[in-house]
Amino acid sequence: MKKMRLILAALFCAAATVSVYAADSAPSEFDRYDVNRDGKVNAHDIVAMMKFIADGRTDIEAGSYDNNSDGKANSIDLVRLMKYIAGGGSESTDSSGEDSSDSDVTSSEPDTSEPDTSDSSDSSDIPDTSDEPITDDTSGDVTDSPDPDTPEGEIAALNSSYKNTLSVIADKLPGIVCWGDSLTSGPGGNAMTYPKSLQNSINNAICSAYDPVSSLSDEAKSLVNPDDYKISIPVINMGVGGETTNTILGRNGAVPFVTSGSLTIPSGTTLVRISFKSQNGRDVAPLLQGSAGMEYVTISGVRGVISNSYGGYTFTRSESGSAVTVPSGTVITTAGSENYRDYITVIFIGQNGGFIGYDDLVEQQRAIIEHQTRNNDRYIIIGLHTTTPSNREDLEGLMVEEYGDKYINLRKYMATDAIYDAGLEPTKSDLQRMQVGYAPFSLLARDELHFNATGYELIGKLVYNRMESLGYFDEVKASAGISN
Repeated sequence: MKKMRLILAALFCAAATVSVYAADSAPSEFDRYDVNRDGKVNAHDIVAMMKFIADGRTDIEAGSYDNNSDGKANSIDLVRLMKYIAGGGSESTDSSGEDSSDSDVTSSEPDTSEPDTSDSSDSSDIPDTSDEPITDDTSGDVTDSPDPDTPEGEIAALNSSYKNTLSVIADKLPGIVCWGDSLTSGPGGNAMTYPKSLQNSINNAICSAYDPVSSLSDEAKSLVNPDDYKISIPVINMGVGGETTNTILGRNGAVPFVTSGSLTIPSGTTLVRISFKSQNGRDVAPLLQGSAGMEYVTISGVRGVISNSYGGYTFTRSESGSAVTVPSGTVITTAGSENYRDYITVIFIGQNGGFIGYDDLVEQQRAIIEHQTRNNDRYIIIGLHTTTPSNREDLEGLMVEEYGDKYINLRKYMATDAIYDAGLEPTKSDLQRMQVGYAPFSLLARDELHFNATGYELIGKLVYNRMESLGYFDEVKASAGISN
């Protein structure tokens, strides 16, 4: 009896990662999450997928990385995997073997599968062995849960804490999405953008600081792999250069694009010309300097791609089917309107116009905020940094009145503290510009509009610090045991 218990305890320690196993799960589902094919669904799979995505690969050569079968291996698959582990195997399959889980998952790559609105409240039968007592099948005796002062007990507590942290991240901080124009996409920054700087700040302060294994005893540490306990909070750059506010809102879906004339989508995968405008009737011009949020669209139930070619826009359906007549005024559902809607938003729009008066700009910003399905009380508005204080006085006053501390006066920051935060000595020209309320040359690109790498890095840190002061990271830090 005692020998049997020791054997079972040893097996428990060797296998304990996040305690999600394939034994009672439908193989077709479990295999989608066991990406490294080691017979367990655990943080090893998260690390493997993170490395795959970090390599900049979106192909499907590895096969098993594409757990939602959309033809890509990307951050959507990573977040789905994290939610799966956090729920102890909470995703389920119906009798046909198809995934019936909630599709409210977002990432740096859009999900090209059809939206799934099914209920995800049913849990699978995968056991969570970290909370179950060890049973001796030969005698029928049941022992208590592992003693918390033993290595087994420490690991069980670690697994439970890790699952809880993943759950908190999925709910409160699944990611951050940055909507904007070229000031967000980042020309002039030599590969540095403010979303990238924000990602670096989050990684340094939260993701890399999360080290739950360090609190274990030496014996317990020898039984686990620290790489099995990692967290990820993606920051998504949805900036495209040259776009007005109306085009950005169309990519986002808050004020969608609509067809401005009727068309017939052919049955085959041949292109057809298409014209469209904003639902508010204003002109739009996407795909000039990028396709973020436009990787795919859906028109009258037909999924495909809009391209800027042949002197105008064309639509090509992804798969052959019945021909479809599309009336004028039909909504064009973009990838950006379906993904990232539970993320915290950072909005930096307006440099290229598109609004009629400052009240209209506020209404457009609010539309993006209200388009979010969750976390729409958590956002950051970045103000325009160009021209002088006298020219921006009314706008900046309205932003403060409307958004309070969720508004960042970027012009004021650039004209005062930014250059010193960067550790730079301002030049005479810098000081002259700062005295009249302009950003200094030392933080700008050659065009004197966009920022250089130092300028973008400062903006990312500024956004992080404002989010920190607003408490946007509090729940995750508390769950992860990270002090401010």
